[in-house]
Amino acid sequence: MNRGELPRDAIDILRNPSQRTRGPRRATFKQRLIAALIDLVIMAPALLSVVPVWMSSPTEPGKCTDSLGRRIDCQVLTDGGVQAVFITFIIAVGIMATYSALMTVKRGATVGQRYVGIFVVDGETLDPVPLGKAYGRFFGRIPGTVLCGIGLFWMLWDDHRETWEDQMTNTRVLQR
Repeated sequence: MNRGELPRDAIDILRNPSQRTRGPRRATFKQRLIAALIDLVIMAPALLSVVPVWMSSPTEPGKCTDSLGRRIDCQVLTDGGVQAVFITFIIAVGIMATYSALMTVKRGATVGQRYVGIFVVDGETLDPVPLGKAYGRFFGRIPGTVLCGIGLFWMLWDDHRETWEDQMTNTRVLQR
């Protein structure tokens, strides 16, 4: 299999005229949820790298507000500490985005997606997803994840079983 090509069985599903009448099957919610959890475990070390930077960043005396709204003395991060945490967070997100995008472009699926037997294609051509759309899928996942996962749950009532990132980037996630 060459770089950027879909697996032979996936091409057969998409291109075989006898199967075209029933069409390729869309991935189920269960498959996508399990794939997302597997990929989260793989990407977690990058995101967790922020914690030691945060914990070891310099602090200075400051004022904070407690749960009752009272101003109290506390320790706050210095400007340099905030910058270090922010830069580490940006690098971690970049690593996670690159993992997701490169796996989608080169293999048609991330490790989690491959494990559950699903793959991603361009919604118009059914060809492998180009790099820009693969990055778009990752960053398109963020709003739906921040809003209590509604972006993933959206597929439960969408006629085409599409999540927000699928709709934003015009991609499809299909079963092998």
